[in-house]
Amino acid sequence: MFKKNTAVTGFPFTLVDSSDGSAVTTGTPSGYYLLDGGSQGSITATPTHEGNGQWSVNLTAGEMNGDVVGLLFTHVDAIPVHFTIKT
Repeated sequence: MFKKNTAVTGFPFTLVDSSDGSAVTTGTPSGYYLLDGGSQGSITATPTHEGNGQWSVNLTAGEMNGDVVGLLFTHVDAIPVHFTIKT
């Protein structure tokens, strides 16, 4: 369960290569957040590759300070992945 205005350690997500479906294991993904339909902001932390295309990122309390939080992760080689979290 996610709580409003509470940091999240190690939020996991998976990146899949847009050309062949393989795991994306290198490079630097970008992360974005959206709070309650407001303006999009960049996630402060840099995602870390954990293995086999799984990545994790720490989210600050400010990045989680909404009733509905949208998260988007992009990478030049990957299909973008999105999460909607109700706090």
